[in-house]
Amino acid sequence: MQFISRCSHGGRVQVGYNKKIHTKNKLISDFDGVSLYPSTMKRLSLEYGGILLETSNILDQLTKEFLDSVDGYFVEIKIIKLRKVRSFSVLGLRLKDKRLYIDTNLEGSNVLVDKTTLDMPIKYNEIDYVNLKGYFFNDGRSNTIGKVLEQLI
Repeated sequence: MQFISRCSHGGRVQVGYNKKIHTKNKLISDFDGVSLYPSTMKRLSLEYGGILLETSNILDQLTKEFLDSVDGYFVEIKIIKLRKVRSFSVLGLRLKDKRLYIDTNLEGSNVLVDKTTLDMPIKYNEIDYVNLKGYFFNDGRSNTIGKVLEQLI
C-alpha cells in the first residue's frame, strides 16, 4: 500500500520554471482552487468509471500495451529521454521530504506514477521510459462516489 500511496500527490504552488519573482508596489493575482477533492471524485467517476475495485496484482508484463488494457495501475518508471521541457512540470520528483517540480531533472530519474499521471509526460514531455515494477487492478470500478456527489449538487 505504501508503494501505491507514493504514486499520487496533492496540490502545489509554482511559478513558471520555478523561478523566483520579486514584485514591489504591484498588484498580483493569486488563483487557488479549493475543495477540489469532490470535483476530482466526480471526474474520476465520469471519465474513468469510478474507483478501482478488488485487490492489486503484481505486474509481470511491463509493456504499455498491457498497462493500457487494465483498469488501473501504479508503476515505477525510469525516464530515459525527455524531448520537451515545460514551464510547469507535470511530474514531481520526490526528494526526501519535498517534491521538485522541474523538468530539467527528470532524465535518468525514477518516478512513481499511476495510469493517469503516466499519460501526461508521454503526451506533454514526449518521454522515453521503461517500466521497472508495479501493481495493476483489473476487477472493474465502482462509480458510487460519483452518484452520491451528483445527489449532493
